[in-house]
Amino acid sequence: VDWDQLISSPSVDEKVHIFNEVVHGLYNTHAPIRKIKLKRPLAPWMTEGIRMAMRRRDRAFRKFRRNRCDDNWTKFKVSRNRCNQMIRNAKRRHILENINSASPADIWKFLGTLGIGRQRHPDFQATINLNDINFHFSSATPLNNQTKCRTLNYLNGLSRLNVDSFEFSSVAVDEIKNIILSIKSNAVGCDNISRRIIVTILDYLLPAIWHITNFSLSSGSFPSLWRKAYVIPLPKVPNPTLPNHFRPISILPFLSKVIKACVHKQLSQFIFRNNLLSPYQSGFRPGQST
Repeated sequence: VDWDQLISSPSVDEKVHIFNEVVHGLYNTHAPIRKIKLKRPLAPWMTEGIRMAMRRRDRAFRKFRRNRCDDNWTKFKVSRNRCNQMIRNAKRRHILENINSASPADIWKFLGTLGIGRQRHPDFQATINLNDINFHFSSATPLNNQTKCRTLNYLNGLSRLNVDSFEFSSVAVDEIKNIILSIKSNAVGCDNISRRIIVTILDYLLPAIWHITNFSLSSGSFPSLWRKAYVIPLPKVPNPTLPNHFRPISILPFLSKVIKACVHKQLSQFIFRNNLLSPYQSGFRPGQST
């Protein structure tokens, strides 16, 4: 891919637009979406030994159907019972391994796949206007003007600390790669670019991501598309009837988390290096406990 057009673009929004077009074009050319017929997923406990036992069982049954004698029936029963025993043992081993070597959260997730535990609420019939939910999530209580002025005056009256002013610095390519690989979210934002799409061809996309990230930091502009979020209303009660019965989950584009991580790291280092936080501030600080 020739990234010259992306690099020469004057705005970060144009760079992101070109980047998205290139990525979608690559996948539409080399890995286009096709309709397929879904089949039942392969059992996780299935092994080659069990497949061979099932084939022997099926061959013995076909032989019995061709020649219904007692000897063929006995051979079929032996093959069938051996196959069933292997399947039962494999299922037990699969459950035991997933329970013994997992965290409590993973154990409950695994038990959920087996149909054990509390199930999610069934899909409810929406009786609330979606625009009302959207307005409820997007509206906020305005700040009192007197409180705002009083707070600003207090802050302006504080003595200035003798520290250097903060400026963003450029981020190395390897650091951006490590940040991308450390993000585990598989949610897909409004740009339809998922973590899997990026990671699969990361070595080829890394120069463009590195350029966009550093351009955003140096210009002080965050891409408009990466500020847009899908807001999913999750019900807090079994049968929601009011907007406040929902809580919002915002799904942002995957790559927006990369710039956020870079900003967070540089700001945190500046704050900790200059001791700008109160010693009683414990929340959201590494190595601290409330």
